[in-house]
Amino acid sequence: MRFKYQLVIQFDATDDEADHDKLLELEESVIANIGKLGEVDGHDIGSGECNIFVHTNDAQKAFEAIRELVSTGLPNMRAAYRQFKKETFVPLWPRGLKKFGVI
Repeated sequence: MRFKYQLVIQFDATDDEADHDKLLELEESVIANIGKLGEVDGHDIGSGECNIFVHTNDAQKAFEAIRELVSTGLPNMRAAYRQFKKETFVPLWPRGLKKFGVI
């Protein structure tokens, strides 16, 4: 299936094993709960942040489906999406977020 958007769930982290385990646990939860709204395309960790990448045709609905999973207990959790082939992200969370990027 071809998707229109890349949704990124991002939070602050170090490169230590505990943060890596938290990232893997969260990624598994997203995979289990995203359903037909999207497909997890992997993750990365480094430069003080963790990212989970989700491909979807409706980034807002996909984020709403997993928001409660990802918005509690994560330091400075952020979410945004972009159209494939574009560089600029549209912030989704937290409300009022003006700038988003993936390092």
